[in-house]
Amino acid sequence: KYEERITRLCDFIESQDADIYAFSELENANILQDISNNLNSKSIKGGKYKYACFGKNQGGVFGCGIISKYPLENLKLHNIDFRNYENQPELRPILEVTAYDKNQEKFSLFVCHWKSKSGGEKETEIWRDLQESLLANCISKAENNRIVVCGDFNRDLNEFQKNSTNDKILLRSFEGENQVYEELVNPWLLSTEKGSYNFNGEWNKIDHFFLSSNINFLKFSTIKDFTNDNGYPEEYSVRTGRGYSDHLPILCQFSF
Repeated sequence: KYEERITRLCDFIESQDADIYAFSELENANILQDISNNLNSKSIKGGKYKYACFGKNQGGVFGCGIISKYPLENLKLHNIDFRNYENQPELRPILEVTAYDKNQEKFSLFVCHWKSKSGGEKETEIWRDLQESLLANCISKAENNRIVVCGDFNRDLNEFQKNSTNDKILLRSFEGENQVYEELVNPWLLSTEKGSYNFNGEWNKIDHFFLSSNINFLKFSTIKDFTNDNGYPEEYSVRTGRGYSDHLPILCQFSF
């Protein structure tokens, strides 16, 4: 069943033929290696996705990973400083890497998976706020001035703060006495898509891309290959072997 899931995922990756894929929930680096090896075995020329990286905290259950047609460099993992907080849950690090496009133009790519609302939306909001602050701080210190952020944020579009014209998202940093904002483009604001995650029949926009303003946004969409007869994401079932994920993949195209 594991091999079948890997094969189906790789068939999907090949059919979309994106330059970069980001995964926000992988158990370990071996899975990313199996994905890469399976993709490479499908190509006569030895594989298109020659670059990959993975990161998670020691003892953590899940981490984030990337595969790319083009180089990945300077991998970093960022974590919240928990020394001032009690009863902290397991949180996943922010993965940061320098990525390249086909023209060798580089940008800073961040992959995130924020705390879920399991345990209560209000009770867990502090952890998402801290992860937002950490991300804003990382963006402000990034090695490249072009920024792309993606992942599962477990926070709907309407739960983010927006600028005065409602056309950009403000990621807040609470470091120090003053609150600082990183202003980024979010493609959901320009899209008519319903959402990428469905809970009790209600669509949510909790999987996101964020782009710095110096990046040319071209296209954004959810990919509906993974839906069931009701049009909802079909979660994988070990019992039946059917399904893929309870989230739809999201696609973003951009240029420099």
